[in-house]
Amino acid sequence: MLEVPMTSSTDTRVALRHEVFEPNEELALAGFLAGHGGLTRQAYMLDLRQYVAWCAERRVAVFGARRADIEAFGRHLEAAGRARATISRRLCTIAWFYRA
Repeated sequence: MLEVPMTSSTDTRVALRHEVFEPNEELALAGFLAGHGGLTRQAYMLDLRQYVAWCAERRVAVFGARRADIEAFGRHLEAAGRARATISRRLCTIAWFYRA
């Protein structure tokens, strides 16, 4: 599970379940979060934390995820009763992460 310590706004450490995620995946997540600050960073952190946790539960590698996996995550959020705006933001965060 993605865990980001909230010790300071510049702290970019990311602790992941190493049996699921490769070091390059952990580094990419930390780098993506480091590029943002304030409330945006906190929102992206929450979005990625939930996505990474979902991936870990299904043993989907972050860089091995396919479009179908991301769509399944969106359906999971919908089934959990999340608002459309929340689902949209989370999926946009994931798309920005993969583009970065």
